[in-house]
Amino acid sequence: MSKVNVGYESGSEIVSDRSGFKAAMQWTIDNRSRLVYGFEYGKDNTEQGRDRDVILSLDANGVPITESQYICSVCDLTETKLSPFAQYWNQITDDLTLQIGLRHENFEIEVPDYQRYSRGILSEKQGDTLKYHKPLVNLGLVYSLNDSTDVFASFSQGYSHADMRMLRDMPVDSVAEFSADIPATQTNYYETGLRFNNQDLQGSLSFFYSDITDGYAYDYNVDAQISKRVAAVVVADEKVWGFEATLDYRINEAIKIGTSVSQSEGKRTNSETGVDYWMNGTKITPIKASAYADYRFNDMASVRMQVNYVGDRDKNAPESEAGYSYYESPYDGYTLVDLISTFDTGGYGRITLGIDNLLNADYQPLVSQMNKEVVWEKYRNQFSGYGRRLALEYSVDY
Repeated sequence: MSKVNVGYESGSEIVSDRSGFKAAMQWTIDNRSRLVYGFEYGKDNTEQGRDRDVILSLDANGVPITESQYICSVCDLTETKLSPFAQYWNQITDDLTLQIGLRHENFEIEVPDYQRYSRGILSEKQGDTLKYHKPLVNLGLVYSLNDSTDVFASFSQGYSHADMRMLRDMPVDSVAEFSADIPATQTNYYETGLRFNNQDLQGSLSFFYSDITDGYAYDYNVDAQISKRVAAVVVADEKVWGFEATLDYRINEAIKIGTSVSQSEGKRTNSETGVDYWMNGTKITPIKASAYADYRFNDMASVRMQVNYVGDRDKNAPESEAGYSYYESPYDGYTLVDLISTFDTGGYGRITLGIDNLLNADYQPLVSQMNKEVVWEKYRNQFSGYGRRLALEYSVDY
């Protein structure tokens, strides 16, 4: 069981209580196949809110008389999940492995009666229990070309409801009337690729594609929902695709080098016009690449230098001469260099000394750049990333 409390000085506070367990059994059918089956149970109670000024009445001059009250925007929601599953593995041949699974995703979200806050006015909303269920499948194949090289392909499905913020602005009086507007999100995920692993050289290359039905996003794009010009949680279909590649090589017993690169892109479908447009920076990040060199002096001491690169991204056109829609400002890439040294004292622990941003590069992290050219200047909240900093860590494994 875990309790999460996330507070913000001028914003709202999120309080969550979570508990659950997973039970599974394995049946070894023969030396080439096995079956795992069981179920998963979980419970999550979440509330988000803050103090707001509520209008109680008007004085003789028509000026509102207000009182500060705690108002929830996500009000004491309880999600209960009970999902049975089964997963089957089979070594079809010496070179071909099959994996197939079934899962029945089954959960309900209990929404109590609550009050909606809008410009100082409270309105009563009637709660309900929202029920969601769907059978899901996954399928995977791995084929060994030789002792060091595998090719693989997989398909998997997901079904969940990760965002209930739309209840905050529910335009009708009851959750039952609004249930069709807050569907669960279904994801179909496809991946294929190649893996290589021998004594000194390891590498991988994979490509993925996600087809998302009823995805939730915080979107300020005016084309996403024509009737809303301001911030809104929109429900729309999405498509996300990308690749990832890694390569590691051990030159000798002391030196190892490696690199990786990954990129994703995505488009969201306008539910009113059917036109696809580029997803904003809340879900898609620019290309990322890294490289490292690791030198081991002996069994106790090593040093590692790594370079991390984040690229540019500029997919959305400006809304006007004043700037971009929210979250759609272009990204400017940057490169950071880190140096980490490690000394293992054996049974007395491990000491790590790191220098982050070794070259003291001046940059802005991606979260700072999302709105750097937004049309509303007061929301251009930018900040620089950390400069060169020293970190000393001592750890003991037991």
